Amino acid sequence: MTETFIDSKKEVDNQLKKTCEEFIALVTTMLVGPLRDFIDKVWDIFLVNCLKIRVSFLKSDFVLSDLHILMYRILLNSTNT
Repeated sequence: MTETFIDSKKEVDNQLKKTCEEFIALVTTMLVGPLRDFIDKVWDIFLVNCLKIRVSFLKSDFVLSDLHILMYRILLNSTNT
């Protein structure tokens, strides 16, 4: 009788723990879900703006002249070896 009682108690404890974990996960998703969506949108906008800045920087004359110099040096080194 005692062994059956202990097994039943463990089963009830396990079921209660599982139900509590599912409840916590559900409530957390409900509370944090909209915030996470907002953060994802902000992050996407941030990345797009960073790429635009990088592309405009790479198109600038200053960077192009540096790239030309670098390519020239690479060509010189490759012909000298």
